[in-house]
Amino acid sequence: MKKGILITGCAGFIGYHIANKLIYNSKYNIIGVDNVNNYYDVSLKKARLKKLSLNKNFIFFKLDINNKNKISNLCKKFNIKYIINLAAQAGIRYSYENPSKYFNANLKGLIYLKFLEKIISSILLLPLLVLFMEIKKNFLLLRVATPIVHYLFMPQPRNLMR
Repeated sequence: MKKGILITGCAGFIGYHIANKLIYNSKYNIIGVDNVNNYYDVSLKKARLKKLSLNKNFIFFKLDINNKNKISNLCKKFNIKYIINLAAQAGIRYSYENPSKYFNANLKGLIYLKFLEKIISSILLLPLLVLFMEIKKNFLLLRVATPIVHYLFMPQPRNLMR
């Protein structure tokens, strides 16, 4: 059985382009996962998925990464050896308007994926943008890309942007 690469957030701009490059490597099946939410134009996401689906090395599942049982089952079923995590709720302003959605998509799902390290060779957790949301007065949550994902709470985030 071919090894697989799981790409979360595959209907997004960056996820699509990474999947589109990797599907031409016949050593791997590319398993794409996305919840296809309506924060950005859904028809654009569907068009990207339709194009990816033309390649026999790509299989798509409409799925939220918070569904740890289904994600875990996909990893086992498709012999997933690598995960590229690009799933995230976009929008900095949106994080203030809907903090629970932002937390679930960007943190809780990330933590679920982190637990899969026991069965997966490598998980690439890509914080393409600094992930933040207001927790308490003037606190900023940063996700830093290192081999082990760290979460830092730093007071007065406005000082970081100078």
